[in-house]
Amino acid sequence: MAYVLFLIPNPRAALKEVRRVLRPGGAIGIVTWGEPLIELPGAAIWQRALDTYGAASDGTPQAVNQEALMNTVDKLGELLESARLRPDQLWTGYLERWWTRSELVAFAVTYGATRRRLITLPIDAREACIERVREELAVLPDATLLYRPQVVFGLARAA
Repeated sequence: MAYVLFLIPNPRAALKEVRRVLRPGGAIGIVTWGEPLIELPGAAIWQRALDTYGAASDGTPQAVNQEALMNTVDKLGELLESARLRPDQLWTGYLERWWTRSELVAFAVTYGATRRRLITLPIDAREACIERVREELAVLPDATLLYRPQVVFGLARAA
């Protein structure tokens, strides 16, 4: 379950279902964001541009996002145990990715809250907003394109 458990409204119930279908000794792997949550490079630029062009706010309720239940090794371990899964290994690490400016634009226009807000704009405003973001990203120092969030990993078995 790579980067998905925190998007499920009731992760405990989901893990209990995983436990139900696992054979004795069966395993599950989980990868989730650690703390603090780090925004993608350019996120503030997108936010300003979307606000300037009058994009609607993101309609996805934050209540669905359950990262706070699993963003540390201890929290993930407790969550797994609450579903009668035995944590074998829990650890943190870092994802490291150097984004290009064009990748950041392509990602934002096709995924997540930025996309959901962007599509609320009329096509001409949408194109102008994207162009404004491209212009602002163009002057960002290369060092700001490094994305290095903490990640929490877990391996557990059916007890």
